[in-house]
Amino acid sequence: RKKLSFMHTRLLDTASGKLPGYSSADRFARDLRLMRSSLKAGGSRYAVQQIDRLIRQVETFGFHLAQLEFREHRQRILQAVEEFLPALVRRPVRYRDLSEEERQDLLRKPSVLASSRFIQPEDQSRFSAAAQDVLRQFLTMRRIQEELDPRLCGTYLVSMSQMPSDILAVLALGTWTGLVKGLSPSKTSAQAHFDVVPLFETITDLTRSEEVMVTLWKDPLYRRYLQARGGSQEVMLGYSDANKDGGYLAANWSLYRAQGRLVRAADRHGIKLILFHGKGGTIDRGGGLSHRAIVAQPFAAPGSRIKITEQGEVVAAKYSHPVIARRSLEQLISAVLLANLGSSARVKESRLQRWESVMEELAESSRAAYRVFVFGNKDFLSYYLQATPIQLFLDAPVAGTRPGARPESRSGKGAFSLEGLRAIPWVFSWIQSRHMLSSWYGIGSAIEIFRERHGEAGMKELSQMAREWPLARVIWENAQASLAKADMKIASAYASLVQPARVRKRIFGQIQAEYHKSVQGVLALTGCQAPLETQPVLRNSILLRNPYVDPLHILQVRCLQELRRRRLGRDRQGRWLELLRLTVHGVAYGMKSTG
Repeated sequence: RKKLSFMHTRLLDTASGKLPGYSSADRFARDLRLMRSSLKAGGSRYAVQQIDRLIRQVETFGFHLAQLEFREHRQRILQAVEEFLPALVRRPVRYRDLSEEERQDLLRKPSVLASSRFIQPEDQSRFSAAAQDVLRQFLTMRRIQEELDPRLCGTYLVSMSQMPSDILAVLALGTWTGLVKGLSPSKTSAQAHFDVVPLFETITDLTRSEEVMVTLWKDPLYRRYLQARGGSQEVMLGYSDANKDGGYLAANWSLYRAQGRLVRAADRHGIKLILFHGKGGTIDRGGGLSHRAIVAQPFAAPGSRIKITEQGEVVAAKYSHPVIARRSLEQLISAVLLANLGSSARVKESRLQRWESVMEELAESSRAAYRVFVFGNKDFLSYYLQATPIQLFLDAPVAGTRPGARPESRSGKGAFSLEGLRAIPWVFSWIQSRHMLSSWYGIGSAIEIFRERHGEAGMKELSQMAREWPLARVIWENAQASLAKADMKIASAYASLVQPARVRKRIFGQIQAEYHKSVQGVLALTGCQAPLETQPVLRNSILLRNPYVDPLHILQVRCLQELRRRRLGRDRQGRWLELLRLTVHGVAYGMKSTG
């Protein structure tokens, strides 16, 4: 009892930041183990079980419950390094103008990585607001680790990673803020207090991810860093922006190929690879049935290691009830085990190579059709702005925690580029207008082109792939779900908002044509008579909720009409805007998806 009283007091001191508290959760766990051994020696078996439960909780959650991760765009890191370098090396350096090889050579120099050249908080005023923000991130990470718990914060994600220098730049920032030491060759071993995690997001970057990581893994300096982190490398794969970049089919295929190449490369170089799957809740952001998706991708969890994001309403759907949460975790764990036991590798290697070449062909055709329609169409942006409530999400985000478009992509009020638009509002706006375009566009063209090239024999091969290859089966099942949720009648109501009429007719006509091609193509290769024939529970769910969701769409269209009138008083505008927000929430709830 005295020991418990002492431990209780130390916990209270730890929580309030007083001394003498526990310096770490490990110290608390050490006391618990001492108590456990004492109770066990005394024959208190029941009490030991209770202590075991608490020890597991402490080992799992520490004093922090959940870990924090920092994430920054490569362009802002580049800007920060460009501003910091001249001050550190005491000579002019135009880092942005250097080639990739020159950047890597510069960031490896001992004079640049000298640990004595820390950037201090008082130095911040010399730099731009963006550079100061990046600097504060690293200083905050160091402070959290020193004052709270090293395990609380130890990951730095680099969004839109493209080059090895993007990762080396983060290590340089780590050395300049005291989080990384001894990277330059010396007798002492290197110290690193965080993991730098590249995030490959576009299809081009996913294709080049193996090349980027192999360059780093061959670098002696980077190998010293990895040794300091236990030889483990985390790589994040972006599902959302890959989809926005090239469409659903091309994105899924690029992710599959990137995973395989990264895993094989890591094995060759003796790296313990962790793939971090940056999924969203919707199919076009990597959502869907997690168990089937992991089993269908044998490289998704190398060495039984996997990391997955769970976002938005998915958290409540999967983890708000203990029984459902346990079932969700069981499905993930069993999928990881099955993938690593090789149970998903039922396809013969020779046939798998052939089918991979077929999927490559389909993905390329799909991507071409998607890119031409979305990024090569001069009227597409005008249609998109008028036929969806995207402007509402840009002006006052109602979903997500970040601005709808990246700051550097905005050129004025309401103006943005498609490239700079974030994936969440992109998907959310198409869901709201029931186009669901981001989760199926390009599939119909890909199947049609394949049929023209290979005839009915080619379609028979696609059908065989859908039956026997888990990856193809998951892709086509998800495509069916997306096509079933789309509704061209509802979408036409939103299209009616588009002016001039020639733009409305041309763009919506293209969408309708591709939709019907996609439905017919997917049904032909799966042998189904209607979408979701093999998933009756989901099909019935959609049919049951449509009568309640459809009126909300019509009301939303009316709201958009009223708000776009030129002469609308402030009071009336406010009432229509509030009603619009209500319809947005209602449709999102009814569709079970915010994007």
